[in-house]
Amino acid sequence: MKKMLFLLVFAVSVSAIYSCKKIKDLVGYLECEIDGGGSVKALQVYGTKIDSVLIVNGSGILGKTVTITLSNYGGVGVYNITPPKNAVWFGTPSSPTDLFGSDSTSTGTITITDVDGRYIDGTFSGTLVAPSGGSKTLTNGKFRFISPL
Repeated sequence: MKKMLFLLVFAVSVSAIYSCKKIKDLVGYLECEIDGGGSVKALQVYGTKIDSVLIVNGSGILGKTVTITLSNYGGVGVYNITPPKNAVWFGTPSSPTDLFGSDSTSTGTITITDVDGRYIDGTFSGTLVAPSGGSKTLTNGKFRFISPL
């Protein structure tokens, strides 16, 4: 009887873990740390890939948004931030004083780590500047863009 109960609990556990993994595979994300403190954890992630252009956008709970653009996207690889081709923008769209973007002085990389028919995974980091001066450094950035069905 104990053996039967153990097997039943084991089977249910394996089923639950497998189901959670499948659900996780269907969820996009975008997150990063800001200046070593604070972070953006996107609740909504949108993206598109048209020919050699990849755009990923994530919006967090406090209105912070990160947008990544690769104009010379070619699959898995490391892309240097070189605006206007490859760029990252960060900030609160409703607040012009809280917008930071890539310019000629920006440094950083966008790395595409995995491409499948359903998703594109990547990492990013870089130093962004504000038009009014000042800068923000984004670190430990990662994202998954899910293609529409």
